[in-house]
Amino acid sequence: MANVRKGRLKTDKLADQGHTVVGVEASELAVQAFFTENGIQHTVTDVPAIDFKLYQDPDNKIRIYVGDFFKFSKEMEGEFDGIWDRAALGSIHLEDRERYVKLMVSLMSEDCQYLAEAYYYEGTCTMQRIPPPHSTRPDTIYKLFEYTCDVKMIEHVDLKQVDFICSPPFKPEIDVLFLYLYLFTKKK
Repeated sequence: MANVRKGRLKTDKLADQGHTVVGVEASELAVQAFFTENGIQHTVTDVPAIDFKLYQDPDNKIRIYVGDFFKFSKEMEGEFDGIWDRAALGSIHLEDRERYVKLMVSLMSEDCQYLAEAYYYEGTCTMQRIPPPHSTRPDTIYKLFEYTCDVKMIEHVDLKQVDFICSPPFKPEIDVLFLYLYLFTKKK
């Protein structure tokens, strides 16, 4: 399972290597852009039972569902051996985080490796703008997954470094800006 936004994970390259890639995206425009920008032929099928659209390539190696993520379930595609969450946890409403984690864990196979990006920021504009992405403290990540997954922070990047180009949605008034990459594996 992967987030399909351009530039973060080359979803088409994973399919080229023989992997089946399944994505769930709220924005149909993002999915259309993914297929167009990567020159991938595709079909679009309505999935009326859950109010989704399914975009898929002719080889059925790339399948991207468009709709409400919380309506997605393992009954649709089974469990996943690998999950890439490109900041989705920080993009959902704060009150939906526990529900999101519960769904994500339900999609994990026993040996799944689940990678997730999360932003943590502080500054004067934190209260002046409406996220997402929401600032997510590392201790919040550990608390959300503490009973279901082993959590390992595998990388953190200080995005305020002089040599890093900080682009919107983050503004210069932010004093602290980190990008964290986590690995989640199911507790045995």
